[in-house]
Amino acid sequence: AAAWFASRGGDPAFIVMPADHAIDDTAAFTADVTRALEQAERSAVLVTFGIRPVAPDPSFGYVRRGAALQPHLYRVAQFTEKPDRARAEAWLATGEYYWNSGIFVWRCSSFFNALEAGRPDLAAPLRGLAAHRDAAAFQAALDRVFPGLESISVDYAVLETAPNVLMVEAAFDWDDLGSWSAWARRQPRDARGNVLFGEAIAVDCDGCIIVGDGSPAAAMNLRDMIVVNAGGGALACHVEDSANVRRVAEAARARSGA
Repeated sequence: AAAWFASRGGDPAFIVMPADHAIDDTAAFTADVTRALEQAERSAVLVTFGIRPVAPDPSFGYVRRGAALQPHLYRVAQFTEKPDRARAEAWLATGEYYWNSGIFVWRCSSFFNALEAGRPDLAAPLRGLAAHRDAAAFQAALDRVFPGLESISVDYAVLETAPNVLMVEAAFDWDDLGSWSAWARRQPRDARGNVLFGEAIAVDCDGCIIVGDGSPAAAMNLRDMIVVNAGGGALACHVEDSANVRRVAEAARARSGA
């Protein structure tokens, strides 16, 4: 994205957002994003948004705030991995740790300079894409380059090592929808607490999440379970294991040799 925007000319600031969150207070979100864009346009910084935690959730990454620069604007002292529950509880007690929203704001040049410092082998081929102003030529170059790039998250490649990261303490509400149980929080439930979506059937079930997307999914005499039939695959697990479903995808890739 940074290369594409740079290919259009200039050095704009832009916002990076994952698709798996829900934000209802759009006015507060717009105000915080505007503030972050102003910071990114004014100086060579990488801006993220920290969500004040309401519980010691071990399924999130955390950001530890550093020195205050303005009200609700801090330097970032540290990005941290998903902790165990005991560590999450200790972090929550300090008041210095925030959930990592995964929402970032930066200028093209600020991002590429940080990427070059952290992962030069990634920066060089990606920066070169900006020379292609034509959309078809850009896409063709991306198709050639991308398969050979290291697969790594921006947190590891850039943010954990960059010295110029700022955090806006978010004033907006934020609900991560990155797991089935998180998605279910915003869905209607039947009289026994089940979330049913699509061709879903629950018989004598309590507190279950059952999804039949394109084909039926049925559960019987289950409690606090997830049953999904979608996209040609099926999944069954305990609701409490919802955040670890990525392990299933990793096991599937390992089995197929992909």
